[in-house]
Amino acid sequence: MQLISADKRILVIGSLNANPADRAISRDNIRSMQVIDENQQILPLNYFNSWGELGMSSLCWHETDPYTIYLASSNELFKFYLKENRYEKLDIPNLTDIHEITMIGNKVWISNTKHDEIVSYDIEANKIGERINLTDFKSNSPEEGEGDEDVSCR
Repeated sequence: MQLISADKRILVIGSLNANPADRAISRDNIRSMQVIDENQQILPLNYFNSWGELGMSSLCWHETDPYTIYLASSNELFKFYLKENRYEKLDIPNLTDIHEITMIGNKVWISNTKHDEIVSYDIEANKIGERINLTDFKSNSPEEGEGDEDVSCR
């Protein structure tokens, strides 16, 4: 049984910040971007091995332009122009601990976890759209694998 058709691939993105136990793994042992092909072979995308302090965390694209992708590390957002074989780092200050990005309309929404906020980046205007503070929604309960000393009460 072939799980992936010959003309398809699965892109896997991972970083060290997914699980507290992962943080003990050496950064040199992380291959944060890999492709699984139709033969179920796992192929690392070595180009990204050194990107990001903790690896790469997420990607998205606008449905009208699938050849321009937005890719996040733990603290930076990049715009890749696949047809032109180039990229740029977007100027968005104070991003830390990005877990997820997603495209809604013409905005990339960024989970800026360390700062308890969501940041939108308008891809048409090429600038920050909004910063929404989520502090009031923060839980004071420790996550699995964290001790009470890791949780700050506000």
